[in-house]
Order: sequence, then C-alpha cells, then structure tokens
Amino acid sequence: MSQWPTPGDQPGAPYGGYGGYEPGQPAARTDGVSIAAFVCALTCCAGPIGVGLGIAGIVRTKDGRRRGRRAAVTGLVLGSIGTLVLIGVLVSLVLAVSNTVLEEDAEVGQCVNTGFLGTDTDNLWEASCSEPHDAEIVAVNVATDELESRYDAGDSIRDICAGLVDDGYRSVLEDDQYRVDFATDAFSEDIEAGNWLVCYVERADGEQLDGPLAGGSSGA
Repeated sequence: MSQWPTPGDQPGAPYGGYGGYEPGQPAARTDGVSIAAFVCALTCCAGPIGVGLGIAGIVRTKDGRRRGRRAAVTGLVLGSIGTLVLIGVLVSLVLAVSNTVLEEDAEVGQCVNTGFLGTDTDNLWEASCSEPHDAEIVAVNVATDELESRYDAGDSIRDICAGLVDDGYRSVLEDDQYRVDFATDAFSEDIEAGNWLVCYVERADGEQLDGPLAGGSSGA
C-alpha cells in the first residue's frame, strides 16, 4: 500500500485536490464580449460599439459567471467618453459645413472666420460683425488674366486687392495694422483667371476684429 494519501483522503481537500474546483463546476471563462468592448473603446470612432459591448459584457459577467467584468466596465466608460467626443466633432463639422462662405456667394462687408477648430485654413465661415471675428471681406471679383499675371509676377496681395476695393476700404488697405489675404475657388488655391477671388482683411497682430471696418456692414 502506498504511503502517500490520495487527494480525496486529504482532510478538507476539495475534490481532485489540485484544481480547487467542486464537481460539476468548471472554471469561469473570460468573456470575449467584455474584451471586445475594451478594445473597441480604445479604437478611434468605435466608442458607440464599445458602449454597447460594455453593457452586454457587464450582463454576461454578472455573479462571476464569466471573467472580464473589469474590461467590460472600462470599455463602457471609455466608450461613453469617446462617443461624446465623436458627437462633438460631428456637430462641429456639420456647423462648419452649414456656415461655409463659398467664394461665389461672398459679399463685400461680410464678416468671417478663417480658422476651424484651431487650424489655419483658407476657407471662410460666416461670423457676426458685432462679435469678435477673424476677418472682413473687402472685395469679391472673378479673377482676370491681368490679376493672374500680376500674382504670378510676384505682386503683393495687398496691391492686387487694392485695385478691387471701393473707396470705403481703401484707407483700411493702406493701414499697416491690417493684413490682406485672399481666398479662391481655384483648385490650385492660386489666383487664376476665371475663378472667384475674395480679398479679406485681418489684424496684423493676430488678434480678432471687434467690429465692422470702415465701409463694412454692421453684420448679423
């Protein structure tokens, strides 16, 4: 007879002695849905999926039936944050598109913003002249061959636009506290004959304008 006791003979030892499992109760498995929720929450634009999988994972890991509850909870929290950020970005994009000022629709005296979400762009967005804004439109014309030639020859935008503005803005373009820039619907973003050219004025120090310029409208 062996001097070593069998696992079942050890006082207080569970069945089998080594695994610590009761008969008929297999080890809890890791829940794949919970892991997927965590992964989706870390993935760009998959926050809503992470929220759904996180909720499902919390239900599936209830009472310790499956492992992975922490992953499910983390996926739900991070997914919710990501979803809110995604919604904010989408709303901002929709507003930007709806407020875009197309070159052919631009009007002299119109106040605009030139940057979107902290970026430096050549696009224009509607703004109120009664509130801080980036720029004011001083001229709108279809570019001619002459304007294209002057641009290609290196003439400054200030000089090119000075020949297009009316008398109400002429003194503004001669004031060094303002910077003159342009927007165009040309694919190359250069001044090309036959394409719309919009001249606008910004403050040279980078600060926003706080009202309409001389000759400008009061704005909405």
